[in-house]
Amino acid sequence: MGSISYVAQAIKGSESNHHQTAVDVYNRALELAGKILEKARTGEEIAGSEVGHTIDDIIRELTFENNELLTMACSQVLDEKSPDFLSAKLVNKTILAVEIGIGKRMNKSKLFQLGMASFLSDLGITHVLDIVTKKEVLNEEDWSRLRTISYKTVEILKKIPDLNKVVLTVAEESHERLDGSGPMGIKDIKQLDEFSRIVAVIDVFESLTHDRPHRPRNLPHEAMKIILEDGGKFEADVLRLLVDRIGIYPVGSWVRLTNKEVAKVVGSNPGQPLRPRIKVLFDERGETLEDPQLVDLSKNLSIQVSQPVSDDELKKFVKPVD
Repeated sequence: MGSISYVAQAIKGSESNHHQTAVDVYNRALELAGKILEKARTGEEIAGSEVGHTIDDIIRELTFENNELLTMACSQVLDEKSPDFLSAKLVNKTILAVEIGIGKRMNKSKLFQLGMASFLSDLGITHVLDIVTKKEVLNEEDWSRLRTISYKTVEILKKIPDLNKVVLTVAEESHERLDGSGPMGIKDIKQLDEFSRIVAVIDVFESLTHDRPHRPRNLPHEAMKIILEDGGKFEADVLRLLVDRIGIYPVGSWVRLTNKEVAKVVGSNPGQPLRPRIKVLFDERGETLEDPQLVDLSKNLSIQVSQPVSDDELKKFVKPVD
């Protein structure tokens, strides 16, 4: 019993360390994103070197499988009324894009450029703040103005010295769709940079899974369904990696199991998106388990996910859990 208890404490301690590190990295990235967006809005000079350390931090944590960072990127960390929700958009996109890059087995140099490109890909949004903070349903004129974001972003990025050309390319191309509905009307996948194809998918997933002033967020599995049903707009390989690396039930999601227990998703299983790694925290009556159980559903075939747990349902019985 002593050794089992020791192992359990070690696991809990490791999880706690991962969580605190993820919080620190995320908050530093959030602060930086706010500063960069403000500089983009006012026209103040931006130095690419400002972003480098943050990208390195994100790559390090994701490379060592700190899933807590993915949890934060897929969760509603900030209230949609917070002035920082646009900063969170930059950070979330970067985390998710790097995770896809890891799935593509990119080396650190490519991961760094992908992270930079994703972080800086939407700075032009600062020129349409009246639209992105609008509480009413967006109309066609609003959407028309939103389509100028990529052009505005390129104008801002051209002023940053020594910026890798791919960052400009992604800013220009990441709003393109393979059905030709993007600002430039590009349909041929071969005309789009590999990074642009990744950021295009991640941008939509991030937007769908987070509150916006004019609409509430979708749960991650709902966002996945929307994107997959609209799959003709995106590269098939990136969609596959989105499912494999992020999962149908992304890290941080809550699910009800076929035995009625409720669990939090703590890891994905590439190739088996319906069988993630979970931590069972509540019994079938909604009572907190004294000894939460870590279960890999790819190995335990006797139970499976029955359905996701909505935010409203979660509030009825879930208290904050570290």
